[in-house]
Amino acid sequence: MLLHAGARGETATQIFAALGFPNEINHKHHDAQDMLFKNISNDSRNMFSLVKALFLQEGLKVEPEFQNIATQYYQAKIEMMDFSKDPKESREMANKWIATQTKSQIMNLIFKDVTIYTKFILASAMEFQAKWNRLISPKYTTLKVFNGISGPTKPIPMMTFSGNMFYFVDPLSKAQVIEVPYLGDNVGAYVILPSAGSSIMDLENRLAAMGTRAMLTNLSPMNNVKVILPKLAFNLTYDLAPQLKDMGMTYMFDKNKANFSGMVSGPWLPLDNFYHQSRTNFQDEGYLLGPDIMVPQGPLNIPPQIFEANRPFLFCVISKMTQVPLFIGRYMGE
Repeated sequence: MLLHAGARGETATQIFAALGFPNEINHKHHDAQDMLFKNISNDSRNMFSLVKALFLQEGLKVEPEFQNIATQYYQAKIEMMDFSKDPKESREMANKWIATQTKSQIMNLIFKDVTIYTKFILASAMEFQAKWNRLISPKYTTLKVFNGISGPTKPIPMMTFSGNMFYFVDPLSKAQVIEVPYLGDNVGAYVILPSAGSSIMDLENRLAAMGTRAMLTNLSPMNNVKVILPKLAFNLTYDLAPQLKDMGMTYMFDKNKANFSGMVSGPWLPLDNFYHQSRTNFQDEGYLLGPDIMVPQGPLNIPPQIFEANRPFLFCVISKMTQVPLFIGRYMGE
């Protein structure tokens, strides 16, 4: 949304359309922030932080309206740098600021392609930490084989826990869905597992057509669900430029069409690259489900449901207040 705030003309239209936001919040950044992050930080048992910064080449003039939007609605830092004189030092200064703001949880966010020709860097980093609201004991973590895309992998640590949970089997998407809630009631973790015989690619294609929200609204309380989930810790880096272009955001990468005149006055500045980095951890630690965060009981006296994520699956972190995904990823067993 901050990038959109500086875009104009067809560049802005393409960005907004690709993000899929409703037209009624167009140019209403307070509404956009409320929709994305409403009440996320109000629960002291979760740690959620979002930092945004715009690093600009010295001599460029920031438009007053953009500066007001950036600071008032996004709490974004705007700092001038001299990329043309020392791009390496400029990159290190930007990374140091981001690391400080996230208490060293996000390091080296800007890792390449800063040169003497760089005119601006727009950096956004979201860091979220929370513990499960049920006991996941390390003593129930054992080595099991994961059936990846290329076949069975070497045994990996798999966490096992049971209890009453929100669960759904979607025959249309051929998938099992489960919520493993965090402490607090405003954010949930969801795992979407393709049914046996169905692939992760088939699932992603079906979700692209129907969206995750339609599936998650069908979750219902279920007794005695046994969950087997990999204990994850991995880092990923993506070049999102090709995907963004495929989504329709082509103008912002075109030196003859990119219009960010709402950000800085003077020549139009295209984007050269768009990188995304993520670090994901699912750990075997949590708390017993407390009386203040009860999961309603489903029908009694039914056979246990087994949710064994021993093949590629999707996972997402979603705001329950807004139903907006904060993070979506997949685990392939790689």
